[in-house]
Amino acid sequence: MNKEQVIEIYQDVLDKRRKRFPNYFFAGNEGKKYMRYMTCYLLEQHLSIPIDEIPFQVGANTLWSHRLRPPAMLYGWNYYEVIDNAYPGKFKPWQFQQTPDKYWEGEEGKRRAIEAVRYVIEEK
Repeated sequence: MNKEQVIEIYQDVLDKRRKRFPNYFFAGNEGKKYMRYMTCYLLEQHLSIPIDEIPFQVGANTLWSHRLRPPAMLYGWNYYEVIDNAYPGKFKPWQFQQTPDKYWEGEEGKRRAIEAVRYVIEEK
């Protein structure tokens, strides 16, 4: 299925012309690709959010209220992982208004905090 067909199905779901996505629509790598198409479409075209503004304007509710939660749950993704799937490596979780649950906890959380501080000092 090509990008235009995926976007058309997503538009039908958003506009309630379709109750849900087709069975197995999000299976495997093809499904992840479909999620990428839909996320980019939602943010850039449907909501007209400039890519650089995504961390400031997008939270979990933005994605979930636009019917992306059920497919994200299939992969066990939080909202940041949905965005990272669409824009690989473009953003860091701490750039958003909210970070994923338990992001700052434990040794991994300390490492992430150091990385965030270093980024702000060196890059910003």
